[in-house]
Amino acid sequence: MRIFDIRGWFCRFRRHWNYQRLDSRLENIIEICEATGPSDSDWETYDSTSTSEYESEHSGPTGHTQSPGKRFNPEAKLDRMPREILIMISNRLTDASRMTFALTCRPIYQVYFEADRHPPLATRKDREEFLQLLEKDISNLYFCHSCTLLHSWSTQWGISGSSQWSFQPCLDWNCHQIRLYGLEELEFSSARLFMNYHLYGPAHGLPLSKLERRWNTKSSNGVQMQVVRRGRIIHDELFVLVTYIIKSSQGKGGSLRRFMEQSDISICNHVHATDDSSILYNWKAGKLIRHSLDVPLVPCETTTESCPMCLTDYSVKITMLEQGKGWTVALDVFKQLGGCRSPYDWKWRSASEISLVNEPRSINNQAGIVRNPWAAAEGMKRTEATFVGRPNNMKYFILGMRRCPWNSFCERGRHDCATYGLAD
Repeated sequence: MRIFDIRGWFCRFRRHWNYQRLDSRLENIIEICEATGPSDSDWETYDSTSTSEYESEHSGPTGHTQSPGKRFNPEAKLDRMPREILIMISNRLTDASRMTFALTCRPIYQVYFEADRHPPLATRKDREEFLQLLEKDISNLYFCHSCTLLHSWSTQWGISGSSQWSFQPCLDWNCHQIRLYGLEELEFSSARLFMNYHLYGPAHGLPLSKLERRWNTKSSNGVQMQVVRRGRIIHDELFVLVTYIIKSSQGKGGSLRRFMEQSDISICNHVHATDDSSILYNWKAGKLIRHSLDVPLVPCETTTESCPMCLTDYSVKITMLEQGKGWTVALDVFKQLGGCRSPYDWKWRSASEISLVNEPRSINNQAGIVRNPWAAAEGMKRTEATFVGRPNNMKYFILGMRRCPWNSFCERGRHDCATYGLAD
């Protein structure tokens, strides 16, 4: 008890000493702030029968009991706040935050707009910050980095936005999508809405169920393929898993190999699942490489490999059925797409861009770091992983540099590249 008494005495002494150091101007401000506490006029009347949900989610401020039929109105308190205090508060804010502060209620709006004190928001960076602050409060709009505007969205949207073949409402659609399977591509706008749902609530975006899908395909030779796509948010980052299960009842596996080569199985822009060349590099999934014409497949346990360029891991398991009556190939492709807050983000850009100069993933990220968080979330066993290859010509890569995601499609000067310090 003596220890607590000494601690309490010390706190009181320090508080008294700090108060003595305050000048008269600050003391006056404190008195004004205390005088502007909630009064009877700060509570507005509402229909308690129609707003029971609001009343259950919002309690009254400390020291005041929220009576039935009334709720606290913060605008009434700000209405009596002296302009000097409002100006002192705004001076500590960024231009974008100052603009949103001015939009909170009419008294502050009059201070900054009628007095011609509103910030200009002249740069693209300021506009982005301001609109993303508004996005948190306006549930039917989302922020578009391409045109620096707030666009409307619909709950009917899928992973490709409003339509598979429509690039509306934004025309700058290049390099904003990631190929998952077949012709379906994940647009950045949809990825952002998935994260908005997670960060701001169901009214602000799309649920991950929109990302889930299942396909079943069967060839004339009896080869069956099932494709399952799922999404998960781990540590505020979007992960996507695409699982391929291919089965054949023919013994040597030749028909299964031909089916795989003709199918649109995608790992990433850098690694290919079959012997065909990938888009950018000549890397092949090691266990899926044809060893010879006579041996199209070789059985193996679950083996995990990683792309050296983007955050993509994949696991392969090849099983021969009993007595050589068929084959089963299981391929899991894990993608980590980041927080989906900006297409400038390296995690999104490295997976979406067709570029030879992005910073390689293997420099700062280990193999297997994409699969292991998903495995931990689902109680799966962690596995060791290796990179499928090594990037060549390291001197040509731009390490740690934010490059424009529009590449050659960008109209020079349109996206304020100089403001961001981006390369042409």
